[in-house]
Amino acid sequence: MNIEATEVWKDIAGFGPVYQVSNLGRVRSLDHWFYSKLIGKDVFRRGRIIAQTFTTFGYKQITIKKGQNKKTIAVHKLVYETFVGRYDSVRFQIDHIDNDKLNNSLDNLQILTCRENSAKRSKALKKTSAYTGVSWCRYKQKWMSQIKINSKSKYLGRYDIEEDAARAYQAARAKVA
Repeated sequence: MNIEATEVWKDIAGFGPVYQVSNLGRVRSLDHWFYSKLIGKDVFRRGRIIAQTFTTFGYKQITIKKGQNKKTIAVHKLVYETFVGRYDSVRFQIDHIDNDKLNNSLDNLQILTCRENSAKRSKALKKTSAYTGVSWCRYKQKWMSQIKINSKSKYLGRYDIEEDAARAYQAARAKVA
């Protein structure tokens, strides 16, 4: 497949026309002039593909600068926001459909609620329970149920039967809603 034929480039908001991102997850700078404090005059810089580093969570990120404006951002967020638009990052998360954090092409990204993304991640990691909020406690050899409310985990108990732990979680969730 010819990458050049399918790759689409768009200016990065606040950094165009110097920086662009592609629908395949690559970032580049274009030919441009900038003032160098080091030598005290304008300098010409040729365009290039920007090297990507990794976050502590294994996602690709880049740091770009235009004048005094400097930004470090995850590449998947940059691709999504540039091609689809801004999203409510408190309620939603950008998910990699194939669970590959390094595949930042636009057709591999989707928006999910935090709960949906967590459930998908649990399924991909083959967690011990099919139910949200339920996990196997090896130490006690029982099913444990807990719920997170306002970023704090609340312990709901341990149960012999997985479905009982799931019912406890659902009851606690109904009280919160």
